[in-house]
Amino acid sequence: MAQFSVNPQRFDPYLNFKFRVKWDGKYVAGISKAGALKRTTEVVPHREGGDPSSNRKSPGRTEYEAITLERGVTHDPEFEKWVNKVWNFGSGLGAEVSIKDFRKDIIIEMYNEAGQLVIAYKFYRCWVSEYQALPELDANANAVAIQSIKLENGDGKSDYAVAEPGEISYTEALIMRPLAAAELLSVWENCIHKSLLDKSLNLLAAACAIPDLEDVAKLSIGERDARLLQLREWLFGSQLKNVAHCPLCSEKVEWENDTSTFRLQTYKSDLPTSKVFQLDLSDYQIKFRLLNSADMKRAMSDRAYSEQPSKLLTECIVELNGNETAVLERAEELPQETFELMSKQMEKEDPQSNILLQMNCPACQHSWTTSFDIQSYLWAEIDNWAKHILREVYLLARAFGWSEQDILNMKPIRRQLYLEMIGL
Repeated sequence: MAQFSVNPQRFDPYLNFKFRVKWDGKYVAGISKAGALKRTTEVVPHREGGDPSSNRKSPGRTEYEAITLERGVTHDPEFEKWVNKVWNFGSGLGAEVSIKDFRKDIIIEMYNEAGQLVIAYKFYRCWVSEYQALPELDANANAVAIQSIKLENGDGKSDYAVAEPGEISYTEALIMRPLAAAELLSVWENCIHKSLLDKSLNLLAAACAIPDLEDVAKLSIGERDARLLQLREWLFGSQLKNVAHCPLCSEKVEWENDTSTFRLQTYKSDLPTSKVFQLDLSDYQIKFRLLNSADMKRAMSDRAYSEQPSKLLTECIVELNGNETAVLERAEELPQETFELMSKQMEKEDPQSNILLQMNCPACQHSWTTSFDIQSYLWAEIDNWAKHILREVYLLARAFGWSEQDILNMKPIRRQLYLEMIGL
């Protein structure tokens, strides 16, 4: 049998420093050391008269050794409360021992490095045979004061209901913050000749302090756009204004919305490396991941994706009918209706990826649906802002001799006051 059946890639045995102890249905605070869990079965020697000059050996009585629990001295009374149930000083005849409940069942739980429960042992009918309330006190020592109890127990066994957990994997936390003016201007300058997708990825990489664009490109489309929408709110406020043109009469239609209207999902601070979703059909069971920016970049650089639209969705399938091998070859045989259902479920799982607006023309009363693309909207604003701020830098540097860095470090209202001083 494999040492780790659920996690065959694991090589190391479990370590001994993550554990908890529970009794009366709750965890006991502060326990720093638990003694070894050991039982000994006596050997009963026996021989018959006709046997060779050696003994036969049979198992005899089994004894569970006492378990010692240690913890630092605090004001938590759990140790002493249990001790007093075994013998309570000054309680008088008939009440010295709490016979009904001086025995307790305890559970010792062991955890892996990530803090997942991996093993648990239950011990029954335990009682305290020894209690150390305080250690030896020494004015010249420098150590934590430790108290301990020694538990006698009748028997114990492993809790087989605790199974080996699937070990987790995660990416570095993508914690986002607002960009300062100098940082935003630097991103704008470095991305002038890049594609819109690369501009968005560089913007998020700067805001999340992630140096590798490939890590940012793994964000799902909805997760990426949710972050861009939050960045837009931090940079330019929550009000969104834009214009559209009626497809019937070409009338200009203005619209205005709050960012909260478009916020269909919240971005996560840390992301799984591979979140998989499932689509159950009568003939198929498909497991797939969501589309991301890496997929979009690949599709934009290869004409094969435009000639075969389902190719992109096919590459998102990670398992087909329980088989992880030869997925691409088998997925190409799926009917178009399956890809349409898969696309709909992707939109449901990643709603920020497709924001639709219902528009109405005041001139001809025509109604139509248009999409809102936060990438192009935000970058157009950044482009206008960058050109405007560079003009402010030029005017203030010429008038006062300040450096670009000093001017960019100013708050907008302060820059505006200085501009008013020079008549602008």
